[in-house]
Amino acid sequence: MNFIKNRKFRLLVTIAVSIVMLFGVPSIAAAESGNSEAAILNLPLAEMYAEHFGVTVDEALHRLQLQNAFPDLEPEITKSEPETFGGLWLQHKPEFKVIVAFTLNGENTITKYSDYIPEEIAPYIEVRTVEKSLVELLNDQEKLAQSVEAQGIKADSWLNIGDNRVEINIRTSDKNAYDIAVNEGKIVQPDKLNINLVESLTQPVADLYGGLKLKAWLFGGLHATSGFSVIEVATGKVRLKQNA
Repeated sequence: MNFIKNRKFRLLVTIAVSIVMLFGVPSIAAAESGNSEAAILNLPLAEMYAEHFGVTVDEALHRLQLQNAFPDLEPEITKSEPETFGGLWLQHKPEFKVIVAFTLNGENTITKYSDYIPEEIAPYIEVRTVEKSLVELLNDQEKLAQSVEAQGIKADSWLNIGDNRVEINIRTSDKNAYDIAVNEGKIVQPDKLNINLVESLTQPVADLYGGLKLKAWLFGGLHATSGFSVIEVATGKVRLKQNA
């Protein structure tokens, strides 16, 4: 998402089952043609996806394959339509869709990028209209981050591309100081903002190798990597490592 991160103003990235979108998963047809070992290695991802979203494992494998089929679409739109592009994301429920958002003329704009949309992806494309472009949201987040940091208030912030707004987590104990700063005009709040009160903010616990950066972009510009690691906080052990 081209996330903005300022020194003490840490960026919170919500990791859900959709993390599987960072990895290429071979199709069943590929497995039957001799790539069964790769299919077996990636099957746990498909099973996790299937259980979470209530689909068959075959459908999960199909969706995971589709997610890697249009790597150049988002970066091309981001580069060419910065004033109107509102982001690209995947919808998994109630049905699978590839959502592409624009502030205006989206239906006409998307036709210019037909060369970046494979035939198998076209039926899943849905164009939506949003109020703010991704560039505007990023600018809003940066201004908010800078003004909050200037007041000595720690917070976590990220972009909610699907809801077209900035999100911020503030400790309950800091809410009064935050409100005072807002009333005094010292904190610049965007009009598209959701404030969440929390007891504690995110804390870094380990540096984990996430793999090399791939060409694919996801979730409004976030670069995919060739692997990921998951650490169990209680034991400090790496419990899962996956490479593309």
